[in-house]
Amino acid sequence: MAGLSMSPLPGTRVVRHAGDLLTFTLTAPDGHIGDGWQARLRTNLGRAERVREEILQSHFEKLPLAGAAW
Repeated sequence: MAGLSMSPLPGTRVVRHAGDLLTFTLTAPDGHIGDGWQARLRTNLGRAERVREEILQSHFEKLPLAGAAW
């Protein structure tokens, strides 16, 4: 859908603490997203150990980052 926007914007860095809530909103220029539509949020929070392993492996074994944290 052209013109679809999200708040907060993708890539925005936000500091939150345990128990905090964050609301994401999707809007279209005409204000209507569509019946039956769903949005999913993907994060790599809590995957720091796996990311570190990938970084070390890519450096010492000359392998590309696998993106396994996703």
